[in-house]
Amino acid sequence: MMIKDFGRLSAAAGIVLAAGSTVFAVDYDVTGQAGQYAEVVVPTVVRGAGGSFADATIYVPYLIDADQGPLQNSAVVQSVGGSLLGGVTTFSSDIFPKWVAAIGTVDAPQSNNSFVLEGAANRSNSFGTMLTDGTGLWRANFATGQNNLEYEAMTLTNDPAPTTSGANLVFGPGFAGIDGTAGSVFLGTPAGLRGLKGELIVGVTNFDGFTGQVPRGVNIFLDSGNNPATDAAFSWLQTGTPVPAGESDSGVRQTQPDLAMVTTPLGAQQAYICFGVGISGGAVMNGGADEPFYFAVDRLDANDGYTNAAYIEADNDGDMNTANNALKFVDHTATGGGTGPFVNSQFAMNNLGQVAAILRDETVSPNAYIVNVYTPVWNAAMDRIVGYTGPVEAARSGQDTIIDSWVDSTGATVSPLSGVSISDNGRVAFAAITDATFDAGTGDILNRTTDLFVWDEGTNTLHSIIGGGQNGDTLSDAFGPDGGDLAIGPFTFDVDSDNFNREGLSDNGEYLAITFRNGVENDPIDGGILNPGGTENAVRGTLTVDLGEFETMIENDCNNNGTEDAIDIAMGTSEDCNNNGVPDECDIADMTSEDCNMNGVPDECDRIDCPGDTNGDGLVNFDDLNNVLGSWNTMDNLCGGDVTGEGSVNFDDLNLVLANWGNDCN
Repeated sequence: MMIKDFGRLSAAAGIVLAAGSTVFAVDYDVTGQAGQYAEVVVPTVVRGAGGSFADATIYVPYLIDADQGPLQNSAVVQSVGGSLLGGVTTFSSDIFPKWVAAIGTVDAPQSNNSFVLEGAANRSNSFGTMLTDGTGLWRANFATGQNNLEYEAMTLTNDPAPTTSGANLVFGPGFAGIDGTAGSVFLGTPAGLRGLKGELIVGVTNFDGFTGQVPRGVNIFLDSGNNPATDAAFSWLQTGTPVPAGESDSGVRQTQPDLAMVTTPLGAQQAYICFGVGISGGAVMNGGADEPFYFAVDRLDANDGYTNAAYIEADNDGDMNTANNALKFVDHTATGGGTGPFVNSQFAMNNLGQVAAILRDETVSPNAYIVNVYTPVWNAAMDRIVGYTGPVEAARSGQDTIIDSWVDSTGATVSPLSGVSISDNGRVAFAAITDATFDAGTGDILNRTTDLFVWDEGTNTLHSIIGGGQNGDTLSDAFGPDGGDLAIGPFTFDVDSDNFNREGLSDNGEYLAITFRNGVENDPIDGGILNPGGTENAVRGTLTVDLGEFETMIENDCNNNGTEDAIDIAMGTSEDCNNNGVPDECDIADMTSEDCNMNGVPDECDRIDCPGDTNGDGLVNFDDLNNVLGSWNTMDNLCGGDVTGEGSVNFDDLNLVLANWGNDCN
């Protein structure tokens, strides 16, 4: 990858940002450097020529010494009141503090601001989401008393932040089953949504030791104080799911869910859930929640399980009784031990009902990892998603500067991609390795460059925003020798606790957030430079990105909807029934095609063979007679009376209508 040519902000602008972080923020970075970096960059167009980001601004609002937070979770970001608001957490298994930090990059107080400091030894948190009203929702486990899901209204103006949580609890204090004892309920990283009445909708997948302390499956809880055993508003259990022939419910494993307030084609707002289903240790399938073979998508309107769910299959064969073990989606272990439950989802759903996911194709060598986008199919009433179109490919390993997958020393195939996020305007973001050095003997990766990518649906263009790692980018410190330049460390890949995830792109498609790692503590060789001449060279940080304006250069957009016609047709947002490469509505508008019955479909596609029928309604009646007489002795062929097709309206057309009078061809 090429090193970007950064255009610097003015010194005054950089100093205002940095000074704001020092004066107003709760600063956990002993060097005081967080907030001192703000660079305008020109993202690289990797594929396509339909448009480009004129500029983007990169910030580093969160930067800490690695010995204060040796592990991070994925960052989340949102547009709240037109400003960037995000969050990130740190955790560890020892005495280091566990932080939940709010981050923002618009004005001075919004840099390196931590709104809550969890006790030094009592929580390991992971952000689930930041809502558009500024509500942050996260998982808080390994408490001395009770595990829980917590949420709080975020603000970046209340400095200094409190030293204890004070957050709202999804589950009421004292309820059994979430206290970390044997057989207790596992809590994963949650999804969140505001309902139409303002209620907080929380989605989480639960698994316990068959104690009955929670419904075993994907559950929806509302607001706070819930009893996990009885208060699930909706549940999709591990029993009753569609499974391939030869498998059983006992092997079913579900991912953590995603939630979206979907706008129907008629403009109504409906809450939807999306989650993956895999099989653990089955006869036909394996991979569990890490590799689901389908996604279930359902509307939150009735607690009827899978009755009305729609499905997205990895093998795309339209048969839920069959599955190809070599074609599966990528996610993570949703419940249980290890770091899996701390990882945010690798797939995402937007307010159009589109789903973006990573597909693993094991039928090729090396295995291909593909970023796919699936578009919903609606029922006739346009009030429920009933299926999905075939995928549109946004990116693939081994192409567009992304390296191939590889096999490491454990024999595992490793993906160069991280999780994927999709915004409401159809932009898709993900991170991927673009350059790597491997150990020739073991196959293990030694060093890499990882890029943050954005794919724009409307123009089918792929953009590299910024890179981190061995050939990554360097940000200049506004204060010069005060801290020094920051070489951005690599972004994580495959499925890791701090990789890019479904919440890394804001709903409006304007903001991004991603974490990076610089070096190993007290290692003089590895890592970027935080404080030249000092002892510190290992840091953990979070980048945020304001993408700025997107300049489109669309050549063919006949319906003026901002999307290239070919992409319009491929995504299913426009039809092309006559397969001429032009959306049907454009064929009708420019009179290339007739639409005599005015149903929006070119007549050559929906008019049946019915002699004497002038208007395509399948009937021969007074409407057709009037058409002939009204066009008499003219050359009116556009929805006129020339039913013989000879170019004029005369007695031949009248006789054909009368000879077939009363026919019903429907």
